[in-house]
Amino acid sequence: MSHFQFRILGPVEIRRDGATVALGPPKQRMLLLVLLLHANQVLSLDRITDLLWQEDPPLSAQANVRTYCVRLRRVLADPDHAGGTRLVTRRPGFLVEVHDGELDLHRFDREFGAGRMLQQQGAVDAAAGRLSAALAHWRGPAAAGVRRDAALSGLLDTLDEQRGDAVEALAAARLAQGRHAEVVAELRREVVTHPLRERLWELLMIAQYRSGDAAGALSTFQRARAVLAERIGIEPAAELTRLHGAILNRDETLLAATPTATGPVLVPPRELPLDNPAFVERTAELDAMRTTLQTPGGPAVVVVHGPGGIGKSTFAVRAAHQVSARFPDGQLYADLHGAAAMPPAEPAAVLGRFLRALGVPEVQVPSDPEEAAGRFRSLTAARRLLVVLDNAADEAQARPLLPAGPGAPRS
Repeated sequence: MSHFQFRILGPVEIRRDGATVALGPPKQRMLLLVLLLHANQVLSLDRITDLLWQEDPPLSAQANVRTYCVRLRRVLADPDHAGGTRLVTRRPGFLVEVHDGELDLHRFDREFGAGRMLQQQGAVDAAAGRLSAALAHWRGPAAAGVRRDAALSGLLDTLDEQRGDAVEALAAARLAQGRHAEVVAELRREVVTHPLRERLWELLMIAQYRSGDAAGALSTFQRARAVLAERIGIEPAAELTRLHGAILNRDETLLAATPTATGPVLVPPRELPLDNPAFVERTAELDAMRTTLQTPGGPAVVVVHGPGGIGKSTFAVRAAHQVSARFPDGQLYADLHGAAAMPPAEPAAVLGRFLRALGVPEVQVPSDPEEAAGRFRSLTAARRLLVVLDNAADEAQARPLLPAGPGAPRS
């Protein structure tokens, strides 16, 4: 049986039985990338066209896609597959069939998820091992070498952000192991490449301080402040500023190898689905949503409603991505299946998943739904957290899943 390796966490590459496969011209490689980003999912011809030529597609666009697919069938030839190839034609379009463990993105997701869970449970050594294994799948920026047209940039930027989350999680685990000098060297490289990720600067300052270099940590803060002001015209976030003050005051609690935060979260959850960059409508509604969600003291709940099939879920996910930076304590997402043929999701089951994502160990997740809802409200009361509940059947299903606190629901 043919063995494939599909690699998109770095230059796009396919290996079949250990041999590298030629992928063809740039647009064909872009089509392959789009199909791999949606592995085992059917993409319609219209959707593929939108992703490849977001604006002003040529009249021959769909014919070109069909030609590329004919060529990719040969690229993905698999004599052991029912159709002789991994590129499958299925109404209303095409899909690439990927088996378990063949796509590096899937392996990264599995290792990162396991590492984050172990980290939340306090198993620092095991977490560091899994997080390191997750990052080993990266060979450079996502899909390096493929032109990042507007249609693809959102999808690939999201993957690069997930790598950044894993880097931060691994650095936090190694700090908890006491490997401070090692973390300093790694984070110095990362802040050069990703200077707008404030958590990287924060971790670097902690690593320097624990290595006995308080002056270096204070200098790092000044560099971070200058970069943020020059690049995007803002001051450092409250967390970074507080850390600077603690180092100035020689706060000995920062020397502890284990985190001293009040909550169990070590890595803020980032659960939003991939944004769909082909979604270009509803500009006025998106502007209104952003304004509403970013207004201090604004409503804690925003409801998107309308008939099925008009793009409510896509709209909500796009809006959530656009305001996610305003919610540094994380973003939670759940599909409640209220509009699906399957039974609606039970609030208790969703609460359990949310609590685990927020760092509550499995054995400490309450089995009683009311107790779980109370625990969730307690954990989220003082946090700036964004929760997206997709396909809610009714208010009763959604209400136990709403955070509480000063910004109580008002709409």
